[in-house]
Amino acid sequence: QPAIQQPNVSGTVWIRQKVALPPDAVLTVTLSDASLADAPSKVLAQKAVRTEGKQSPFSFVLPFNPADVQPNARILLSAAITVNDKLVFITDTVQPVINQGGTKADLTLVPVQQTAVPVQASGGATTTVPSTSPTQVNPSSAVPAPTQY
Repeated sequence: QPAIQQPNVSGTVWIRQKVALPPDAVLTVTLSDASLADAPSKVLAQKAVRTEGKQSPFSFVLPFNPADVQPNARILLSAAITVNDKLVFITDTVQPVINQGGTKADLTLVPVQQTAVPVQASGGATTTVPSTSPTQVNPSSAVPAPTQY
């Protein structure tokens, strides 16, 4: 029997300049609710995939639960590419979807400014953040903060 089609957001992720990604690069696409101005965005859906040598553009389909989307919520789509747990490309624009903008969106990634970011290492030799569980994602580092108008 055919599966019930779950609503999804789909599109293409582009990298602004020509670059050869290593095979272990990970592309993460995140759907988040940024309705509350003074609170971190709430991750509604997230998908992380190894690029395995493929290069930009990447197409994606990100299923979401429509019950998570309030009618007037500010739903944003973002993407990032990490290599060895280091953020190398991010979306630098706000991309509204679903309530404003529909369910198809193309995202363009730009290089992360290579500034030193202090990492609090608490005695452990390696600090890795698994990118599979949305509960462990720190929205302030993974998603650019929405610009307030």
